Amino acid sequence: MENAVALFGSFDENIKLVEKEYGVAILNRGTQIKISGEPENVANAGKAVQGLLSLISRGEQLSDQNVRYVISLVKEGNEEKVKEIGSDCVCITAKGRPVKAKTLGQKAYIEAIRKNTITMSRRNGKNLSCSCNGGARLPQPGGQQDNPYPPRR
Repeated sequence: MENAVALFGSFDENIKLVEKEYGVAILNRGTQIKISGEPENVANAGKAVQGLLSLISRGEQLSDQNVRYVISLVKEGNEEKVKEIGSDCVCITAKGRPVKAKTLGQKAYIEAIRKNTITMSRRNGKNLSCSCNGGARLPQPGGQQDNPYPPRR
């Protein structure tokens, strides 16, 4: 029940985005979610709902951005990559909130920073961005630390 509340969102805003995108009707009946419409649209809407539920099960808060991104992944045929979103915590803020990659592009950028001292990227094909971590490494997934400077003896 708790997952259904998060899935549908305030005033059903999350589900309305999926319904509008695929031209389907989505209903919650007890513990079941029923999707009706054209067979191909129902299949794609089902993939989007599954992706959103996987985000919810990992403790992610659904937002308009998350829903639209999952819909775009389903359109591209990359719905299996939803599991990679937000799976890696970069750091924890002073208020105790985790900082995570929200898109696959951000995830790739974080991985590039972890592997390289200087990382260059383009935004919208125009601006060039450079990240320099000064030889320090971002924490590795799972808490593993990769120390580029071994202790002296």
